[in-house]
Amino acid sequence: MFAHDAKDEVASVREKRACCAATFVRALSRFGSTQSGGAVVLSTAHAATARAFVAAAHARGLGAHATREAERVGSRWTVRLEPREIGAGPPAPFSLPRRTCCRRALVRAAFLVSGSVSDPARGYHLEFSCRTDDLARALSAAIASFGGDAGLTRRRSE
Repeated sequence: MFAHDAKDEVASVREKRACCAATFVRALSRFGSTQSGGAVVLSTAHAATARAFVAAAHARGLGAHATREAERVGSRWTVRLEPREIGAGPPAPFSLPRRTCCRRALVRAAFLVSGSVSDPARGYHLEFSCRTDDLARALSAAIASFGGDAGLTRRRSE
């Protein structure tokens, strides 16, 4: 329950600057989405994450829509950005944003789609699962820029 509440709180933050909304959308797309017919598709069990993605995309003038699919336990939300909305070609390597506000947006997005946190009352632990080394390095550098101690570990199954 703690992790769910933490994600709800993080998802409720709305980006005030266009640069941060762009970073947030880009990070959500890179950390948690798949490609489907050229579109970026983010699938999450967390409704607040889907709402945050759509709100940030709309703040950037991008067309995004979310759909809900009922599952045996709960629901699954799918957010879709069409290919015409995000441009063509392969994504560039993800690098650390220069602005502090954008680095915060990057960490928020990464937490929403690839992070987990344990209840501090039971022993604090924050972890992110990144698909690529460049994402892991950018996230680690962003956390370090705020004074956090972030290490990188490669899982055996990856």
